Amino acid sequence: MSYQLTLRAETGRTAGSRTSRRIRRAGGVPGVVYGRGMDPLMVTVDHHDLSTLLTKGGSNAIITLDVEGEEHVTMPKAIDRHPYRPLIRHVDFLKISLTEKTTADVVVHVEGEPAGARDGGVLQQLASTVAIEALPAAIPQWIVVDVSELGVGDSIRISDLTPPEGAEFLDDPETALVSVSIPRAVVEEEEPVEGEEVEGEQVAAPSDFDTGGGGETSE
Repeated sequence: MSYQLTLRAETGRTAGSRTSRRIRRAGGVPGVVYGRGMDPLMVTVDHHDLSTLLTKGGSNAIITLDVEGEEHVTMPKAIDRHPYRPLIRHVDFLKISLTEKTTADVVVHVEGEPAGARDGGVLQQLASTVAIEALPAAIPQWIVVDVSELGVGDSIRISDLTPPEGAEFLDDPETALVSVSIPRAVVEEEEPVEGEEVEGEQVAAPSDFDTGGGGETSE
């Protein structure tokens, strides 16, 4: 279930990269609020407050934006993060209704150690999120995928999961989320190479065979 949190926002900023850089230097995050029944509204929120809310509630938290006394119930729709620094550069807030279903990408959270790891298998996470449709309050912070029973060659697909109550998966049911396999390099090392010993026997070189004729060459 999504967290419901409150965040103060200010209006009045102008568009443009110069203004956005100035806001970031001052500890803010430029953003925009949009949705049904309203024109896009450019806002500024405090970086520390936004980061704290996202840490607590996840990327699908329900955030009530207090925009200078006017409240907008929203969810983060797009979060632009710095590629290597812990900074949020821009955020889009989608205005929502708590009584209408919406779509969201939910993080896949992998738990457990696959049984196939004892046989040399390596776990691969093939998808980091799954798309769902649900009422905003029913959207979970993450989807837990337990891999403890996976052997080598096994996988977990969306069709293997139970959707959260009141929610529906939107992706192809056959989409694989995780799998366990033997690394290709290990498989190639185990395959015998021509001319090498196989099960303790030595493959004879061509010079070891008798060509016939007692060593005489034919004319």
